[in-house]
Amino acid sequence: EALDQEIGLIASAESGLAHALFLRTYSQRITWIVHPATDVVGTAARDRLAGEGVRLVQTAIAKLRLESESIVMALADGTELPFDTLYPLLGSVAQSALAVRLGARCSDNGELEVDAHQLTSVPGLYAAGDLVNALNQMAVGMAHAAIAATHIHNHLARNPR
Repeated sequence: EALDQEIGLIASAESGLAHALFLRTYSQRITWIVHPATDVVGTAARDRLAGEGVRLVQTAIAKLRLESESIVMALADGTELPFDTLYPLLGSVAQSALAVRLGARCSDNGELEVDAHQLTSVPGLYAAGDLVNALNQMAVGMAHAAIAATHIHNHLARNPR
């Protein structure tokens, strides 16, 4: 849907470089917007972006508005950037404290460890989506839920009618 379009990526310095380069496979017109007050993009990353033709913007976003077929990003310095697609890569933090208190094992970044059925190390406790180490996409979370639900159903006590 964004093939060869003007794509704006809003992402941190930590995760944005890899994603900007990934998006480059879909379009030659990629702009990576990084908040200047919280993120610094190093020289090596800047050189890589320049080599790949990715534009880097390190000016605060003031406002977004829709105009017929595009999203216009107004920057704090008055510059306006029109995009066909705006991709916010905001990241996520696993909210796993309760599961960990119950005894579930997790990685250093708080993602819960699960088996092939989405079952944690606590019997009967399942986890899915952004709570586990996987691609943070809604479709993946829904697939995790389907896997867990099937496993739960298959382990319910038989109740013939």
